Amino acid sequence: MRIFETEIAAFGIEDSLNTINYNKYILDEALHSTIRHYLGGFEVNAVTLMLDAIKKAGCTDNYINMSNLRLIRKHYYPYPFKNTDREQDILEETSAIIDERLENYVAPSLTHAQQKRIEGYLPKAFID
Repeated sequence: MRIFETEIAAFGIEDSLNTINYNKYILDEALHSTIRHYLGGFEVNAVTLMLDAIKKAGCTDNYINMSNLRLIRKHYYPYPFKNTDREQDILEETSAIIDERLENYVAPSLTHAQQKRIEGYLPKAFID
């Protein structure tokens, strides 16, 4: 599992080591979350197997009705960006997520050692 997580984070879904893009990072993050959920599996028991519903429906009927669909949806983890959307729509969605994260970001305070090191490299005009 660790190798897989590292590969997704480092190379992305298109194996693009040399391309770094914030929008692509958001897509990779969503894909990683979805795959991780699926690899986690789901609980298999008498309720989730729905054997009673299958026997009751028989071989000619559909056993997935509204009450049984609720059990299936609980385990379904949809990928938030649909391939039916236009590329522009997906870029707008990911850009909105990026903007929100940047607006809510609060930089951590620097330690004294970090502050001294920065002062050695940057002019005072660039230091907050």
